[in-house]
Amino acid sequence: MLGSTRATSKPDGAGAARTRARKAEEGGAKLMAYGGQSEVEAGGAKVQVPHGMGTSVAAQGPPSPPEPLLPAPTLTAPEPGGQRACVDPPLSWQPVPQAASYIVEVCRDPACGALVDRHLGETATQWRPAALPMGELYWRVTARSRSGLDGYPSEAIRLAITSDRPGAKETPAAGALRAGGPQVRVGDRLFVAPTAKVEVVAEDAGAKAASWRPVIGGRTESAWPASWSPGEHTVAAVAEDGCGGRATIAPLSFVVDAEPPTIRWEVGDRSTLADRLAADTEKERLRLKGRRSGGHADSATWKSQAGVWQIPVPWAVEPGKEKTLQPVEIDSDHPQAFFAALDTAVTVDGKPGTLGENRILWVAAEDTGSGVDRLIVRTRADGDRVVMELEARDLVGNVSKKEVVLRKR
Repeated sequence: MLGSTRATSKPDGAGAARTRARKAEEGGAKLMAYGGQSEVEAGGAKVQVPHGMGTSVAAQGPPSPPEPLLPAPTLTAPEPGGQRACVDPPLSWQPVPQAASYIVEVCRDPACGALVDRHLGETATQWRPAALPMGELYWRVTARSRSGLDGYPSEAIRLAITSDRPGAKETPAAGALRAGGPQVRVGDRLFVAPTAKVEVVAEDAGAKAASWRPVIGGRTESAWPASWSPGEHTVAAVAEDGCGGRATIAPLSFVVDAEPPTIRWEVGDRSTLADRLAADTEKERLRLKGRRSGGHADSATWKSQAGVWQIPVPWAVEPGKEKTLQPVEIDSDHPQAFFAALDTAVTVDGKPGTLGENRILWVAAEDTGSGVDRLIVRTRADGDRVVMELEARDLVGNVSKKEVVLRKR
């Protein structure tokens, strides 16, 4: 009996009823039916409360409609049977949807008949007691709904306190973070591939023995991602000793480059395209200072006239003197090439053009991220046509491709 509220319980097919009623902080009452169904009477109204449900009773008025009780939280740390060499170990659990707060209880027995500490109103999913006694203890957590109903308590798990000392504070660790896989530094920015693997390179015994957890965007995660989203990232790493002591590794910043190079092309007169051989701009030379520049195809592989490589299409050579061209790799930050062929129709990206005595094809690769590594040109015969396969790679492994189709005019 709680003031003018009367609660009764009765067993159902599931066994004996387990009903809990408590005074609400504001003077009303709460009734939770954990097992069999229950009944509450207040303000001249009577409400049936099925098992797994609860109701609120204001100081003056009838009971509210029954609502489901929240499930038991899943405890995460310390693990069942864990030991902590400190009196104030952090206790953690997974969040329960729709929970407004949590109740944490530390007891001498699994049924929590002998209470050691009880913490109300915790809104986070971790609580650190001020001081627990040494010895074998048990702890559990209950989620409380926005209406103030206590959900199902978690199973109490055993925890051994083996020291009467408080936990340590945060300390820096001797080590660094390193990104693995294809990468390049341009100025003060480190470019990496989307599949870059981040690891801790420890420099002392304590750091090597620690179990490091990633800190990505300021949030502690359970593991590094298998693939990174494009753009800038800042990551760190932290290790916890179970007593609140934290070792940290200085952050690492990098840019994930997921965009392949752009392959550009143009068909035009030799005089129109002559300016494409101009040197890099001063701005680009400064941006790429210390890296490769220039680069041309092997002249022994392709016949060249004034910097324009001649494509030996079958219709432009004598029968029996056809030549199979080997792939050409132009190893450069700004690779480009000029091609010519007699009496030839060319199609690129569905757009037609013609090659001849004064008409040439210009191709180049550009990349605004990590930079171009190389441009590869391959040729193959395909029926009555010749296909030039263009492939551009950047310095972190992204690849783009394009085909140039040649036919006799």
